[in-house]
Formats: sequence, C-alpha cells, structure tokens
Amino acid sequence: MQFKKIFDKFPRVETKNLVLREIQMTDAKDFFEYYNGKNICKYLDWNGPKNIEEAEEYIYIWRKGYEENWILPFAIVDKSNNKTIGSIIFSEFIGKRAELGYEICENYWGKGLMYEALNKLLPIVIKELDLERIQSIVFKDNIASKKLLNKLQFKEEGLLKKYSYHIVTGECIDSYIYALVL
Repeated sequence: MQFKKIFDKFPRVETKNLVLREIQMTDAKDFFEYYNGKNICKYLDWNGPKNIEEAEEYIYIWRKGYEENWILPFAIVDKSNNKTIGSIIFSEFIGKRAELGYEICENYWGKGLMYEALNKLLPIVIKELDLERIQSIVFKDNIASKKLLNKLQFKEEGLLKKYSYHIVTGECIDSYIYALVL
C-alpha cells in the first residue's frame, strides 16, 4: 500500500460531532489521558501508555508507520472542545484486506460517536484503498463492539479460541472475528 500515491495529504474527515484526522504529537496528553480511564483497556490487547512520554513514542511509531505504508492511524477529535478522544487504525494490509482497530475515551461510551466516525470513514477508506475486506477482532465479552460492528454491516465469521493475549490480566481471551466483505 502506497499511501502517498493514494492521498495527496492525510485524509481529514468531519462528521456532525467529530473530526477524524492524522494523529499529531500534540495529541499525546489527550491520548495518555483517555487510556488512563478505569475501563478503557478492558477489551484491548494492550494497556496503553504509562506516561506522556510513552504516548509520544506510540504516536511517533504510528506516524512513522504511515510514512512506511503499514498503518493508517486517525485521531478522533471532539468538535465541541477540540480534544482527542480516541483513535481508529487500519493496519495489516495484505492484498485488498485490512484490519480495523478502534477505541474511544470511556466518557464518550454509549453516545454513538464511534458509529458516527466509522460510518463516515469506512466508505472513504474502502474506496480510496480499493479494499474488498476489512476485519476486526473483538474480545468475546465486548458486547458494545459486537453491536457496533453489526450496525456497520460487519458479519461475525467465527470464534477464535484463546486468540487474544490480554496484557492487563495476562490471560488468553476468546475473540470473535468480524468482517465487512465487499
């Protein structure tokens, strides 16, 4: 995947309540803050940055990954206060397939904002990257994420036994694979 050949510049997408844009080093403080919510890592396979410096390192890696064409990382920004509240990442590009990952600050859970973001962003990314499949791995107990993917027309393809390693608990977690096949 050659992002620079596909996009003149990193895509910026606006919805009613959000701006989806390239993640910046200036997002490190917000990035660190939302990963330190009590429940944010419950359904993630990592535990987020331990401090602002580590948040900057992750952002640096994601930005470099974009330059190297292996990851397309979006910051989710709340229009009302210009605060970065989450991220959407496309990665694992193989042929016309990509992996989707996302998270949002727990203060914004249950408000439909991730649906709003992905409903607007997915068609753009699919078209511009000429994708035929986007897949996402979801921890077995992550009901909200399953509902979100179903609402976005992803289909559950199967249960992956002890597929995801949960770094917070040290357990191997059963996960479902969901896919949007075009």
